[in-house]
Amino acid sequence: MPTPTFGRTTNSLQLDNGSVEQMSQVMPENDAQRELEAFLKACHESPEPLQPSRALDKVWHAYLADERGYLALCRSVGAPDAIPHHASYIDMEKYVRARDRMVPISTDPQRWWPAPGTDASWAKENIAECEDSDWG
Repeated sequence: MPTPTFGRTTNSLQLDNGSVEQMSQVMPENDAQRELEAFLKACHESPEPLQPSRALDKVWHAYLADERGYLALCRSVGAPDAIPHHASYIDMEKYVRARDRMVPISTDPQRWWPAPGTDASWAKENIAECEDSDWG
């Protein structure tokens, strides 16, 4: 089964302000899919959980809405069936670990992996409150 394109998986995204935007207006389709694929591959290869940026988490959740498409995407990066574990906290160490792995291969590091700030409000605005689960 070929990996679905982002547009076939979903065409809209709920934004933080509550509005629904067409994905094509928010981010280029291939850029979002490539970034998610790279992150899922990094998660699969990492011995410890990684935490995505808030921007990438929005893409991840959009893919989760299409179970078959998401499972095909996970398989395309060499991962078995997987669903992320959602946590109710932000772990800066997990984000920094993910960022360190992703910046060298990111399609747009400034957009997807902002450099850590020094205050709690930065973390709340930029780091997702979820992490990847065991891939076993």
